[in-house]
Amino acid sequence: MPVECINANELSAKSATNPTLGKESTRVSFTGIGEKLRVLIDGREAELLEVLYLAYSGRKVRVRRGSELTIFDFNELVLFLYKYDSQIWDKFVVYLDLRNRGRPSIGGPYPNSLLVRSKSSGFHNLAVFIVNESDQLSFDLVREWIDYGKRSGRDVLLAIVDKYGDITYYSLSEITLQGK
Repeated sequence: MPVECINANELSAKSATNPTLGKESTRVSFTGIGEKLRVLIDGREAELLEVLYLAYSGRKVRVRRGSELTIFDFNELVLFLYKYDSQIWDKFVVYLDLRNRGRPSIGGPYPNSLLVRSKSSGFHNLAVFIVNESDQLSFDLVREWIDYGKRSGRDVLLAIVDKYGDITYYSLSEITLQGK
């Protein structure tokens, strides 16, 4: 499904009169669905969360499927993408929070994860695993995330998103209790 972030100048004359259309134009294309989704922005590989951020910043997103053209604002785009990824809202909330803190992130090795770039080294030295407060979380999964962090040399955070979009971060690490 080809997708473009657009401005009013790029629409047909009939649609161009709509004053609610976004700001600058950015070419965006999607291929695939869900976790297999590949996103290009101006010809470079990008993250789906970047497209959501562009829509969040006021740009409209035009999705062409066959001959059908649909224009989405941010809320509509989230609802549209939710069909393909039920965790898209929680991931975006965490992505936005990290971005606002000056910590750029990219999609991580797991469907519900992000990798966060270090301010000093440029290396993605932090893995953030995102869960909703209503999700069941198994100890085995937490253990798997901790093991991933050890194998990859990354610190691991658990980001829990509540129903209001508030995020609580927890550092995950392994401890060994020694008995007498």
